[in-house]
Amino acid sequence: MIKAKQQGFTLIELIIVIIILGILSATAAPKFINLKGDALKSTLDGFQGALKGANTLVISKAALAGEDRIADADAWATNTANTAGVDIGTGTPIKTEYGYLPASSSALAAAMDINLSQWTITAGTNNLTISPAGATAATCNFVYGVATASASPTYTLYSDADFAC
Repeated sequence: MIKAKQQGFTLIELIIVIIILGILSATAAPKFINLKGDALKSTLDGFQGALKGANTLVISKAALAGEDRIADADAWATNTANTAGVDIGTGTPIKTEYGYLPASSSALAAAMDINLSQWTITAGTNNLTISPAGATAATCNFVYGVATASASPTYTLYSDADFAC
């Protein structure tokens, strides 16, 4: 009798390989796919974009009212025509700094209609450090620097090399 040559794998061999691949992917995939970190980064990018948009609207309203050169809250107190701030249509006037939003979480909340409990906002000298609540604020943040007499506000995302959410 001529012995038949085996061609291919048996069904049990294929099933064992599929099971092994499934176990490997279930244990290794979460180490390579950081969905939470990516979501937090996207959230920060969205917040940063919304803040830029809000600031564009605020400077437009301030310029139209002729109040885009007022430096700070003290200068607003001596502004003869309006001491309350720029009315941006939210019912809460904002005392801008050179026409832009000041380093104040309440001003951000009023201008952007955000829930402050979802964010960690830390005030610094002429800036705010903003990160999503629950994220590592030291490495998952961006810094909003207020406007000065000669410069627009700055929006600095934590350096990409060290960015970890």
